[in-house]
Amino acid sequence: MPPNTTQKIAPEPALPLASGTSDDVGANIVRWLFPAYIFLILVGFFALRAPGVMPAGNDLNPDRAVFTSVNAATLTGFQLSMHPSIFSLPGKVMLLLLTIFGTLFTLIVGGMAAKRILRLPWPDGRIIAAALIIQGVVLFLGALTSGAGGPEKAIGGMVQTSAAWGNSGLYVDVAPGATDLYTHLVLLPLSILGGLGLVVLLEVFDALFHRRPLSRHSRVVLQMTAALFLIGMVVCLLLQLIDMESIGWRNKESMPGGKETWFEGFTRLRSQIITNALIMSVNSRTAGMNLIPIAYPRAMVFFVMILMLIGASPAGTGGGLKTTTVYEIVAAPWRVLRGRTLSRTFGIAGTWVGLYLIALAFFQSMLLWAEPQMPGDRVLFITISALSNVGLSHDVISMTRSSLLLVSAAMFFGRITPLLILWWMVDTTHDADLVVA
Repeated sequence: MPPNTTQKIAPEPALPLASGTSDDVGANIVRWLFPAYIFLILVGFFALRAPGVMPAGNDLNPDRAVFTSVNAATLTGFQLSMHPSIFSLPGKVMLLLLTIFGTLFTLIVGGMAAKRILRLPWPDGRIIAAALIIQGVVLFLGALTSGAGGPEKAIGGMVQTSAAWGNSGLYVDVAPGATDLYTHLVLLPLSILGGLGLVVLLEVFDALFHRRPLSRHSRVVLQMTAALFLIGMVVCLLLQLIDMESIGWRNKESMPGGKETWFEGFTRLRSQIITNALIMSVNSRTAGMNLIPIAYPRAMVFFVMILMLIGASPAGTGGGLKTTTVYEIVAAPWRVLRGRTLSRTFGIAGTWVGLYLIALAFFQSMLLWAEPQMPGDRVLFITISALSNVGLSHDVISMTRSSLLLVSAAMFFGRITPLLILWWMVDTTHDADLVVA
């Protein structure tokens, strides 16, 4: 018999510092931020029920107070059944604070996770400082553009810009106008920038001023954002042109103004069609601002649901499945067909898609049970809007009790779960060049 031999096993290479180690100060801070965020929602609940927040006789009952606090803190921004202008000044300030702290929580927790996943050589302080500085600039911009009118007008302006940066549809003064230059030059661009996330913004800054190359993650985020904007705008244009009668084409003799040809109708409605397409291409992923009514062609409503489901990008203020998740789910099978193996990043992306779809099926079923009088397609629209933290709906949210609590739970799930998945990715994936979830 051959002599016994002992096989020497080479030691495994050292892995980067994971968030589970006590030496990672930033990760320890993040552990406290999650319960602090839940505590913030509870503070909002009690503050919104305090005397003086609402006019006499319009006090918020518990389920509506929960919904209002979660709606602001998760950066969803559903339109409330009561007009937000009836809130007193303390109530408006509370909604502003919930929006600000919800934005800072999302950007800091997501940004610190993305920095670790991509192994970027930045201190955590850079992420925190960038979040605070940009938030300060956004607040200043809102106060500056609010015009004269006292504290309430300034608060209204700050809520509007903070909500846009946070990809929330919330407002406490006058809703932004679909054709206003301010909407197209300030609010919609702010929502796009917030949806990119701090890591991408800081990398773009470094590329412009320090000539440092962008990571693959930032390149994919920018390419997907541009591609989805163009695809969304083109498809929304086509769907309106196919069913132009639903947006005001006078195709019958009996209509006011008399019958008009298709070209005459297009000429008259051209600016509206282009504005609708441009706004919905951005607003549905996931700003959710109250700009145009959900009353366009039914095929376009279905397409808007797809855009809401995709959402913005990881570690940003938007919700949804995220642009990089969709990219990974689509690109990975092509890599396999070329003989390459699947990565752990694909597994995490698939896990997040699976969790989202399970949550969608659960909340859709429960809302159909709680709101039997509501059409199924509208329930689906609200469910996707809540899970993706969009805040778009056909009408104001006038549900009560169990329905409001279900929508609140869906909003909370859509905000907190992707951040938890990012930190799971920090602990388990040490060779990723793309952040998903």
